[in-house]
Amino acid sequence: KNKVLSLPDGVDQLVIGGFSGMSIVAAVGRPYGTFYSIDLLKDNQGRQVIDSVTGAPKSTTSPNYLGSFQPKFIASWGTNLTYKGFTFNVLFDTKQGGYFFSRTKDIMEFVGTSASSTLNNREPFVWDNSVYENSDGDFVPNTDIKTDVYNYFTAANVKPASQDLVKAGYIKLRELAIGYKLPQKWFSNTFIGSGNFSIFGNNLFIWTNEGNDFVDPEVNSGGASNEQGFDFSARPSIRNYGFRLGLTF
Repeated sequence: KNKVLSLPDGVDQLVIGGFSGMSIVAAVGRPYGTFYSIDLLKDNQGRQVIDSVTGAPKSTTSPNYLGSFQPKFIASWGTNLTYKGFTFNVLFDTKQGGYFFSRTKDIMEFVGTSASSTLNNREPFVWDNSVYENSDGDFVPNTDIKTDVYNYFTAANVKPASQDLVKAGYIKLRELAIGYKLPQKWFSNTFIGSGNFSIFGNNLFIWTNEGNDFVDPEVNSGGASNEQGFDFSARPSIRNYGFRLGLTF
């Protein structure tokens, strides 16, 4: 874990990445790389506040600090086995904890290609555990005011950027290779000393946290910079296959 202890000249917060709707900040007293944006508005009991006329969920009037892109831990496990000229190599990587912002999620929900956009079969619904503010300023449990699913995912300024934060944990089969050392007798009376052949694959499978059906958490639009955990329609990760033929002379 880490925490920003201080910033120059008494500054409380520096923006290190993001865009106008979702900032990635270094804020005093918080982990480096904390997300900062408008969020869904809740009352003091944690219930969602909706508009009493449209049924749309209301958002906060100022940004909130959300999760950080910093993981709780990173680990790898691999092995290299050899048996009678055959070799087997495998490598798994994992990162657990942290969040990332996914523009891919936002776009898929906007165009209706994600499973999450089929909420309630895309029919208006009463938002679970929601309230609305009456004329006296009291929050009243909502039992009949419905939210329009289409409007929530497509209208401007309805779904806040905080709803496109996704858990960044994953387990990935990073590399798998099977090789064979070619029999030495194959090269007798030749100018070749030895040989081996192998097939391999990289980024073969990935298991992500529940709620991330959208993108590999390792993609990042910020490159090798302080701006991490930011998928702004980044190029998808690539699965590679190949073979190697090695000869010595």
